[in-house]
Amino acid sequence: MKPQIPAGSAHRAALAMLALVALVSGGCSKKLMTQLIPTQAPEVWLTAAPVARDSLRPDFYAYTMQWGGYDPDGHVDHFLYAVDPDSLEYDSRDTTWHSTVKNEQPFFFSAGRPIEPINPRDTKGESPHVFAIYAVDNEGAISKRPAVRGFFSFTQAPIV
Repeated sequence: MKPQIPAGSAHRAALAMLALVALVSGGCSKKLMTQLIPTQAPEVWLTAAPVARDSLRPDFYAYTMQWGGYDPDGHVDHFLYAVDPDSLEYDSRDTTWHSTVKNEQPFFFSAGRPIEPINPRDTKGESPHVFAIYAVDNEGAISKRPAVRGFFSFTQAPIV
């Protein structure tokens, strides 16, 4: 003997199944719209670099530069930096630009020739320097602008 399902229960179960099918099929009737955004250039910034002359150490001309980068649609793969470049525009043929995956590095700068007129008690050499760095993302896009810092390095000449 087969168990009998009351007519009202079978009807409710059929309606529930029909409603479930309608809900599931209604959600699948529309195609998902995906919009690919074009690759975005990464950003770069200097977190530590010389800002002004250090009056306590006028002979100091080695700096540890620190930088960071961000890419909104991927990740920063590496950086391109130059010390005293002829131009702030990156050119792969220009040998002053170097690639690195580091976020900091010490750099040594020449203080140049002494400031004229020479004062035997306060002879300093000074020479302007520029440090520029770009970020490059995992798709090869280069930041629109480099982070740049210009500064002077100083040194105290010996007194004879």
